[in-house]
Amino acid sequence: MSRLCWNHVFRHPIKRPSKLEKLERALCLPMAIKLLEKTTTYQEVSREKDKGGNEYFFFGIIGYVRGNRIKVVIRKQKNEY
Repeated sequence: MSRLCWNHVFRHPIKRPSKLEKLERALCLPMAIKLLEKTTTYQEVSREKDKGGNEYFFFGIIGYVRGNRIKVVIRKQKNEY
């Protein structure tokens, strides 16, 4: 997990102000990894640019692990070849 991901999941001041929500997300990390290991397809894809002009692809994977709906977002920087 990168520092950017960690800050987005746990330290975002507006989206996740409560300690309870941060704890819930931390407890869901093993389920997210399990979902990534078992999935073969993705349900969502989008392309965005940041302020520096870098282009990124976002892949959304949605599934149920032990009766809980989990959504995992993977970000990939577009390679210029």
